[in-house]
Amino acid sequence: MNKKQAAIVLLPITLLLFLVISGCAGIMDAGRPPATDEEILRTKINLLSQAKKDNKWDIVYRMYDAAYQKTISEQAFLAMNRGVTFGEYTIEKIEIDQTGRKAQVTIRSDVMAQGMNFKNSPAVQHWIKEDGEWHCQVKTAEQLFSR
Repeated sequence: MNKKQAAIVLLPITLLLFLVISGCAGIMDAGRPPATDEEILRTKINLLSQAKKDNKWDIVYRMYDAAYQKTISEQAFLAMNRGVTFGEYTIEKIEIDQTGRKAQVTIRSDVMAQGMNFKNSPAVQHWIKEDGEWHCQVKTAEQLFSR
């Protein structure tokens, strides 16, 4: 059998094998229930926390809510001098409200700022759904200090 004949025989076999494997993967996914809001939010919290830990501030910016993003451009956000290093973290509690559009999350993380190490420091995050996606709600300096 020459190369051309071998290719003609192997091509349908390869395609058939691909279809069988793809079908099996679909069957395995079909048996699993869809992810819950809490599972989806937990994944987002992990992504945000890991991005902070890895200094991937472009990812952090995109995970913040639209209202915050309107107050500062991504370029300005990325240029900020942070002076903070994030370490290990644990998600302590996730509470999604009855509407399923807001959540309060308590995490603990190791944070180093100005030469001081804050181990297992608690923080409360507020998350909101925007266009069906979870985003961390961030208050601007003006919002933090206004009454």
